[in-house]
Amino acid sequence: MLGALMTHLRDQGGERLVRAVLESAGERRPLSELEDGSRWGPYAQALRLFSVAAELSGEADLGRRVGELVLLRYASSGVLEVLRSLGSPSAVLRVIGEVAAKQSTVTTMSCVKVGDRHGVVAARTTTVERNRLFCDYTAGALSAIPVIFGMHKGVVAETRCQTRGDPYCRYEVEWDPSTADDLAHQVELLRTQVMAATARFEALEAMASELASVDDVDDALERIVQRARMAAFAPQFVLAVRLPRDSRVRVHHVGLDDIKLPRVVAEVLGNPPDDHDGSRLIVDVASARHSYGRLAALYPRGYRLLPQEPRLLSAYAGHVAAILDTAAALDEARKRAATIESLLDLATGLSELRTATEVAFRLSETTREVVGCQDSCVLVFEPQDAVFVRSCRATRGHSIPRNADASVPDRIVVSRSLMERMTQDPTPIVPDSLKSNQEFFELARVVGFSPGAIVPIAAAGALLGMIVLDSGDWEDGSLHTETNRGRSILQGIAKIAATALENARMFDEIRHQASHDPLTDLPNARLFEELVEKALANAARTQGSVALLFVDLDYFKRVNDEFGHRAGDRVLVEAGHRLRASARAGDSVARIGGDEFAILMPGALGKDIEAPVRRILERLSEPISVANTTVVISASIGAAIAEVGRDDFDSLLRRADGALYRAKSQGRARVCLAR
Repeated sequence: MLGALMTHLRDQGGERLVRAVLESAGERRPLSELEDGSRWGPYAQALRLFSVAAELSGEADLGRRVGELVLLRYASSGVLEVLRSLGSPSAVLRVIGEVAAKQSTVTTMSCVKVGDRHGVVAARTTTVERNRLFCDYTAGALSAIPVIFGMHKGVVAETRCQTRGDPYCRYEVEWDPSTADDLAHQVELLRTQVMAATARFEALEAMASELASVDDVDDALERIVQRARMAAFAPQFVLAVRLPRDSRVRVHHVGLDDIKLPRVVAEVLGNPPDDHDGSRLIVDVASARHSYGRLAALYPRGYRLLPQEPRLLSAYAGHVAAILDTAAALDEARKRAATIESLLDLATGLSELRTATEVAFRLSETTREVVGCQDSCVLVFEPQDAVFVRSCRATRGHSIPRNADASVPDRIVVSRSLMERMTQDPTPIVPDSLKSNQEFFELARVVGFSPGAIVPIAAAGALLGMIVLDSGDWEDGSLHTETNRGRSILQGIAKIAATALENARMFDEIRHQASHDPLTDLPNARLFEELVEKALANAARTQGSVALLFVDLDYFKRVNDEFGHRAGDRVLVEAGHRLRASARAGDSVARIGGDEFAILMPGALGKDIEAPVRRILERLSEPISVANTTVVISASIGAAIAEVGRDDFDSLLRRADGALYRAKSQGRARVCLAR
């Protein structure tokens, strides 16, 4: 709230107005602390700052203006990322009580009713007197909720008010979902989503880099606690852990005084832990080797938490467990300092990688070096196909890419029993008898050597992949010895790999959303332009050719007018499916906008487009089932063969568009070739 206030004052009157407000309000905290979204402060001083700001700026509606700004002020924060994941303004309003707890502990909010375009919210200040400035602030914040989903700002009316003597404030919120079709808003939404994902990814990168250079365990734990404040915005945090050979509990906290701290630690570490009726978010700090303690975000009793927050805080608890695993390993075998250094180097290296394939390459080579075996292979799990895919094999001296030998299978389906075993107990597995087990025989064919150990990569109950090591002599001995240190080393590597693979998948998902049409999942105009430019550059190098088809659906507006936009969306999705089915292997189909599609055909000349065009015209003229009836459309197509070396994306698309216009003018349901 204070960060948004400072931003608004700076926009209205520059640094001079900011300084005047701080001085008049008697504010002694540094400006950087006020603008830090993870810090909390006293209600009375916040009210004082808002009151002085309203007086000095002369803005009667200052509260509402600041409320409108607060969500966008922290567009890259973890909280806003969670809100976006809910999917709609309606879903946010349903958990408005949990959302409100992220800004204030003196005001409670609840959802009275909600629909697709309208909602009613009640707010009540309990421990202090309600102030009109914060009534307006709440209205402004509610109006900004649709904006984070790419819509225009909502309309909010306060029909009851606690400052007028009502028992609570009642806000009626309305928004227009159709404004989400505004292209500028969609671009801005995707931009902020990428910013949010990038900020979170970079925060984890920065923490991994910091931890790699920290020698003291307590220093590392303190850094994690400070960063965890951005995962769950809470007034208080406490981390209480103990290493296996430690007699004392290591405690790190934010916002707790020395008197309350021992009682809170006892409650958090209790069996079961005391979560104060759900107002405390408590996660275990544990690895496959040890249970170290717990990490907790604390709210006043009675406040509820967003359901997505446990996952966010668990990521930081995982870092704590990884650090403590490393500390325990150092305590057990300080002579192996070189191995520990390799593990930290791996964590730092993986934090710099963006794709699962890059992670697998680095992981396979480092695992082989750390363990000292001859061969190591990483298989990444693809949940949509329920298969493990070989990404990279490292053998002494060099790495072998996934498709180096086309005769060798690159994927394997693992039995349900083994899947469950690796998920529930992600510890290294030693094959008892390769020859008598068909499943391990198939695994040997895929990885290219006889497996001596399988190391599951799992996180939060989900299997992400596995590392397969050879069965030869290792520098650190065999996993058949339960006390062998190689087992704990591999589990540490798997823990680091799990975080890297999760981050890579998240980054890939956001990147996919930014480059694909959300309705049809086809490449959008921006990605299509990149594909065309690459194809033109390749054709210039190889003296090849490129063709482009510009496809426009005939009579599509009639479908929208007669059956509504949902039916229109159904037609667009089906049209996308039929275009992909009609195109050649290797062609790229994209949705340019509205009812316009485009197909990139690398290596195609005039004769090569005849069969695909015939299929497109036939398939798109077939009836489509929508709204308990069928509709019939057709397509007009403009085709252009690139003049390699002269055409760029704009000129090629412009020529295809001109041909499309001629096809329309000649009666539709036909193709015209650009002159």
